[in-house]
Amino acid sequence: MAEDIKIEFIEDNRHLFSIIEESYKKEWKEYYRPGGQGDALSDIYSFCNKDKLPICLVALKHGKFLGSVALRQKSGSHYQLSPWVTSLYVIAEERQKGIGTKLIDAIENLSVDLGFSKIYSRSATATAFFIQNDWVPIDQIEKQNLTIFKKDIKP
Repeated sequence: MAEDIKIEFIEDNRHLFSIIEESYKKEWKEYYRPGGQGDALSDIYSFCNKDKLPICLVALKHGKFLGSVALRQKSGSHYQLSPWVTSLYVIAEERQKGIGTKLIDAIENLSVDLGFSKIYSRSATATAFFIQNDWVPIDQIEKQNLTIFKKDIKP
């Protein structure tokens, strides 16, 4: 259940970096493959902030990594928009249990604390999830099957 879940800064959970790295590589194989665009461990280290971007939160249950969500200055498109919710991930066996929603709620609250009034995200697979959490589709990248979302957030 999502009630047992703690949301913490990734910075405070460095002992989990190798587990998170493997999870990211498994989930986003093409991006993090050898020779691919991304470097999972570098991304994770870049998220080690608590009061500036990029920043990342993790979901834990009794110290076990269940998922993550990050807030970054830029994404892979729409460079005029900022900041971006990225790296939204929940381990497969824990999906559909409210953890993703808890992560999104936490990053939205953190975004407000950081002074943002709008946040953006993009997804090829979680369109229904974002819409269910009151995000508004604002664009489509057909070639990549990506939907771009925006959410107005208020304190």
